[in-house]
Amino acid sequence: MVVAECSVDAKFRAAQESKRSRMISLNKLANSVSGTVSSQVLITEFVSDSELEDSSLRNRVLKGNSPRKNAGVTPQLVINSSRQVITIAMEGVLVSFVHASCFPVTRRGLWQQLSSSDNNTPWLVMGDFNCVLRNEEKEGGRQPTTSVINDFCDWMDDSDLFEADFFGSKYTWANGKSGVRRILCKLDKAVINEAWLSKFENWRCKALPREVSDHSPLIGYPVVNARPKRVPFRVQKMWFTHSDFLRMVMESWNAPVSGSPAYIFPYNLKRLKIAMKEWNLRVFGNVYARIKHAKLTMEVALRISDEDSEDISKLNSAKEDLTTLQEIRTQQAIMLK
Repeated sequence: MVVAECSVDAKFRAAQESKRSRMISLNKLANSVSGTVSSQVLITEFVSDSELEDSSLRNRVLKGNSPRKNAGVTPQLVINSSRQVITIAMEGVLVSFVHASCFPVTRRGLWQQLSSSDNNTPWLVMGDFNCVLRNEEKEGGRQPTTSVINDFCDWMDDSDLFEADFFGSKYTWANGKSGVRRILCKLDKAVINEAWLSKFENWRCKALPREVSDHSPLIGYPVVNARPKRVPFRVQKMWFTHSDFLRMVMESWNAPVSGSPAYIFPYNLKRLKIAMKEWNLRVFGNVYARIKHAKLTMEVALRISDEDSEDISKLNSAKEDLTTLQEIRTQQAIMLK
């Protein structure tokens, strides 16, 4: 009997000691993660509900009250999350990132989760909705189901949301096929409310070309007329790989100039800078301008291909333009190393 009591008492003390050590570790963790979204996920997955109830960890982490919280870091709070969407609140706005199910029945749960009657808080819902808003947003394959479109439209109407100004690729998803088997859809979009547009005037969403994924990346920003910045002069690493570079430098530096040494040295530097710029444009061209032109060319080719999805030659032309863009980007990567 005495042995059994001692055994139970030892187990109890061991459990208490284990719990105490675990709580010490969790407090250290709470002091280090600073209340960010990643810390919330880490804590709620790492700590049991009973431990959170018995400690102040939940408030310290979820409310961002860690004593070691970095100054100037805006706390982010996860409002809700599921397999189809995660909504965060930060700086007085709500942002929902969507990856909707491809099954209409499951998607109805998404519409219910995203229902909102708060029209005063700026709200952006952005991502892959896996359905279209209108028939013309799909090319090829079967016609969109009317009930699916109605569910999407009803959710937007009930939540006082509307599609943000959209430009870029007409279709944001392709099935990777060619010819008559090719299917194109506008599955990715951004919808906002009036409060969002009031806070971020002229906010727009652009669908970038489908370069890697079968979906177009989305980028949203308020359109402003920014003043062009002066680009500082930099010596590029790729110049040294060219056989003519050193000859050009020596020719510029050794060109005749008269004056005192205090005048000749800065004059030679200034002259060499001009010579390098001219040589770079002549030999390599303006890489940034070439990238911008290649991106525009590829976007146009992709748009033309999307409008005539059964024409394989137009699809091949878009692929060639994509290859050209990737080659120029590789050259840029070498230049910036």
